Amino acid sequence: NPLAFETETAIYFCDGKTKNVWMSDLARSIEHTLLKPDTTLSDIRRLCEEANEHQFAAVCIPPLFVREAKRILGENSP
Repeated sequence: NPLAFETETAIYFCDGKTKNVWMSDLARSIEHTLLKPDTTLSDIRRLCEEANEHQFAAVCIPPLFVREAKRILGENSP
C-alpha cells in the first residue's frame, strides 16, 4: 500500500540512540542495486520502475545498462 509507505515511521539506531524516521524519508537514502552478471534489460526496467515508485536515491547497475536506465528514470536523473 503506497499510502502506508508515506505515513508509517521506521525506528533505527544511530550513535547509540533510537530515532524515528518517516518511511518516505528513509526511501530517499536507499540505493537500489542490481549487479548480477546475468542481469537482463527486463531486470533493469523493473529495478528502475521500483526506484521511481519509491523515490529511491539512486540505482546501481552494470555500465552496459546506464543509457536505458537514464531513459527510464528521466533525463534529469544524475
